[in-house]
Amino acid sequence: MSRQLGSLVLAAVLMLSTAACSDDTPDEPDPVTSPSSDVSSSTPETSAPPTTEPPTPSVTPASGRKMTQGHLSVRAPQGWRKTPEPSVGEFSEQSEDPNLLSTLFIAELPDLAPGSETDLGDQARSAIKNTHYLRNPEIVEPVALDGVRWYHTSGRIDAAQIEDSFGTITGGFQLRLTLRTLKDAMSPAEREDLLASILATVELDL
Repeated sequence: MSRQLGSLVLAAVLMLSTAACSDDTPDEPDPVTSPSSDVSSSTPETSAPPTTEPPTPSVTPASGRKMTQGHLSVRAPQGWRKTPEPSVGEFSEQSEDPNLLSTLFIAELPDLAPGSETDLGDQARSAIKNTHYLRNPEIVEPVALDGVRWYHTSGRIDAAQIEDSFGTITGGFQLRLTLRTLKDAMSPAEREDLLASILATVELDL
């Protein structure tokens, strides 16, 4: 019951606001040649060339204003400005881009049931239920942010907005990070880049 109460408080705050072989047949071994020398001479012909992994695309971290709520901090994109928190300011902080009509929200609440195990999937389902979306986002694969696993919900939440929300319980606290963007304000690739730049700056001080 206490866990649900914490989720309800956080939800209320939120509401108001991815061996080659040679083609040449080896010569018959010379009767006077030792087996070891024959293996050594054939090694260059039968060894496969080393493989090279494709480079991983780099993410440029967001470099705007630093947002801090309790033990959680993150940087907003350049040019985003601080806006009033949706409700209880001591639990949350919010920034927005007035041109894109996008918002970045972070929150921290005390864990009201410390020591009890809560599955990330259960946390995600509880967050969706208690936020009362007009259209529920999907629960997708969890992510690791600053060494801690977070649930991830993503998708349309009404006719105009797309939300990516992340949450976890760690160190005695419930943490939440949410990015909302307009559906038609940017392409899916642009939205992914924006989200990746923000997540690259997440820091926990626990």
